[in-house]
Amino acid sequence: MSRAQSIKALEGYREVLGDELVEFFTGLWTLQDTFEGEDLMGALRSTITFLDTYHEGFRDATTPLFADDFSLENIDPITAQGVEDLLNNLIAICDIDPNSMLGAQLALAVVSAIQPQAARAAKDIVAPDKSLLETGECPVCGAPAAMGILRNEGQAHGGSRELWCALCDYTWAFPRIKCVRCGNERQKELEFFFAEGDTAHRVYACEDCGGTLKVVNEADLGRMCDPRVEEIVLEGLLDAVIEGAVESA
Repeated sequence: MSRAQSIKALEGYREVLGDELVEFFTGLWTLQDTFEGEDLMGALRSTITFLDTYHEGFRDATTPLFADDFSLENIDPITAQGVEDLLNNLIAICDIDPNSMLGAQLALAVVSAIQPQAARAAKDIVAPDKSLLETGECPVCGAPAAMGILRNEGQAHGGSRELWCALCDYTWAFPRIKCVRCGNERQKELEFFFAEGDTAHRVYACEDCGGTLKVVNEADLGRMCDPRVEEIVLEGLLDAVIEGAVESA
């Protein structure tokens, strides 16, 4: 889905997420749409400036990245490892604690600056045969799947599962009964959790490796899933699962 469609879908969760979060992602996604043809350095600086309006002092903490003699090469091809290496390099240049709030903000800035370019590069990739996949790493960039989608295909056909990559906005088919983190197929060791009254938003967990995956069930959601939006909604559920405050099935 386009970012404009995502913004419209996000509005439907305003009461759940709150005005500040909705306005933040609306502003961020609108900004990303201006990155067409923008080099990585320009996109990164624009993103940092935007984030500074929400976290005052972030722009000052990344001053070295705004120096006239500082430049960045575009990552080609874009991979999760390449993005991680870039982030670590920028953290060192800015002398930021990677585990601090500033470190998290810089990670968000880097990923947000790269996402539009990564999504364009992923458009023509042919998805692999799901039976050959051992784990849920993105076939395009190698990032761990950010979310799963149980497609609504009607009772006659059951439902298939797709995975979604938050870095390059790519979706691909993956076996429904299989842990995306370790490949475990023992159904008794795979369970899912949900909040009372909301079976559309789930967190799947594997007892073998402890891995989790945020999942949307389209049949229960009642509409096509917009993964960019639903990932935000599911973040709160993941926290609740960790705290043991939801039901299991």
